[in-house]
Amino acid sequence: FRSVLSKASLEAKILEVTKQRKIIELSEQCEEAIMSGFTSAALGTPYIYDSEQVDQINLIGAVSSTAPSPVEIGGYTIYYACRNVATGIKEYHPHSHFQLRQILADGAQVKLGFLQVFHFKRLEIEGCTTVEQVNAIIWSVPW
Repeated sequence: FRSVLSKASLEAKILEVTKQRKIIELSEQCEEAIMSGFTSAALGTPYIYDSEQVDQINLIGAVSSTAPSPVEIGGYTIYYACRNVATGIKEYHPHSHFQLRQILADGAQVKLGFLQVFHFKRLEIEGCTTVEQVNAIIWSVPW
């Protein structure tokens, strides 16, 4: 009787550890996806924008620094880095305040999408009752 309880306890512990490791794995993959850049057509055609943490902070700063003021009602324009979709080469193009706000919104939408995928994967993991079910869950996005 004691070995049966021990075996069940061991299996439960293995399942719990497997779930924790899978959540960490998917969290890292989600972070990689968030940091991999995103596309925005705020300039009229699609460009790729970097999205490492420093890039996200820089974009918020660019939106803030170009905001409309009493002197410049329409906001300011700055040169901001983006990548050509076809070549991947970084270029600096003029971006208005409103274009930068659109890029910020596009990036936030992409980030939110990845976070939602992670959330639902985590819920799926938490509902698993076997190690095999946990191991079958992989990072994938529907788009």
